Amino acid sequence: MSESIRRKHILLATPPLIGHAVPLLQLGGKLSRHHRVTFAVSRSIVERFRDSLKEYDDRMGESSVRVVEVPERPSAYQPGEPRGGPSALRDIFNRTFPDMREFFASLRPNSSRTAIKNERFTHPSGVEDNDLFVDAVIVDNFLGGPASVLRQAGIPYYLFNTARVALTHVFLSLNMDVPENYAKRDSPFAHAAGGGKMYDVHKEGNKDILMENHETIPWASGIIFNSLRAAEENSLREIAGLPGAESLKMFFVAPLCSQDLASQSEKPIIHWLDDKPRGSVVYFALGSIAVPSAAQTAEIAKGLLLSKAPFIWSLPTAQHSHLPADIQRTIQEQNSQECPDPATPFLILPWVPQTAVLKHPSTGVFVSHCGWNSTLETLSCGVPVVGWPMFADQMLNAEWLETEAAGRLIPGTGETMESRLVAAEELANVVREVAGASSDDAVVGAGTPGYREGALKWQVKIREALADNGSSTQDFLKLARFE
Repeated sequence: MSESIRRKHILLATPPLIGHAVPLLQLGGKLSRHHRVTFAVSRSIVERFRDSLKEYDDRMGESSVRVVEVPERPSAYQPGEPRGGPSALRDIFNRTFPDMREFFASLRPNSSRTAIKNERFTHPSGVEDNDLFVDAVIVDNFLGGPASVLRQAGIPYYLFNTARVALTHVFLSLNMDVPENYAKRDSPFAHAAGGGKMYDVHKEGNKDILMENHETIPWASGIIFNSLRAAEENSLREIAGLPGAESLKMFFVAPLCSQDLASQSEKPIIHWLDDKPRGSVVYFALGSIAVPSAAQTAEIAKGLLLSKAPFIWSLPTAQHSHLPADIQRTIQEQNSQECPDPATPFLILPWVPQTAVLKHPSTGVFVSHCGWNSTLETLSCGVPVVGWPMFADQMLNAEWLETEAAGRLIPGTGETMESRLVAAEELANVVREVAGASSDDAVVGAGTPGYREGALKWQVKIREALADNGSSTQDFLKLARFE
């Protein structure tokens, strides 16, 4: 294919949402086989992003993507302060959009390089003039508003949607004339394309920003989805009738999940997993934005212990003080060891190599916020889910997993982290149900295999999509031409 297309300069951009940045990095790495790729990253995640890029380059054996840093404003939150829902997203938008808009305004179409070669640019530190001449830009879906300046400059841009088609359906359906508090329903969730629910953005303080996305979608050269055509059949039928959708080019290139194994520093986690029975370990992670309350953190700890399963819990260090005292002592002992004692029944860590853990045969259940990236990762590994959604598209994904018999939704979750306290016994019971364990057995994945079978069914579909003639492979090849 590389012989049949002209090499171009493609710029990618993301807000400081690591769950959005990682799949876009995976896409950038694939595109770098055919094009020069530059990635504009907000300052607050640039170092973590460079670590991810280094691991990617080490695996590929070559430097693939150049990273440039874009400034951002201070956060309204204090470190470790509980956050979640639309207010956390609003904070991200407020601190990143102005500088991203300025950065986009400094870009020029590559075709105009000769005509304006003597123009002097004002741009962020570390950004070279050569970075500013581009053939096309791929921006995260939430940066659709700031990307409007690209149209004025005559630069083609594509929207990258880390979620499912339903999110684009929501953006296309927005109506500025509907007030944010128009209904005051008990539930902030609204109908989404393909069935299920998503956060009703009309009720939240983000509507004004998201209206910019609504207005710029029709101008995009295409929308790239980190999703599978097989998972979007109903949504595609529903979105087809919306104004502005009829002319959209859509590319489904999932899964764009990290493929790396654990790095050397993370090998002790894998060694700990090696010592556990197949399908016995519960992996618990609720994403990088929402943070559980002190009371909920304590209940989660009790519930995981009640499940009688060994577990790995990704929990920010600032939340460790809310754990029971005996668990805190165990964490302190683990921190003093080079490798955790294999007999230790759990690992609680500020960061976990998620893909490596999900790929490990000892992992049997994933308790997840059901962000779409995590949903794709767990299905790629054939691991069933206990769904604990927070906001945005997460409820939609959790309900879809239930429909596909690949997971179980904890009832009453999905509005905000403070909507209700999930009791320890409830968490333990649903974990055991998804694991197929009886109330008296240890969770070893030896019980009813129903949920795992549902996850394995989608693992097969994902592999088919990634085959040479698969739908995701063919959509990527069409995208990479940038025609």
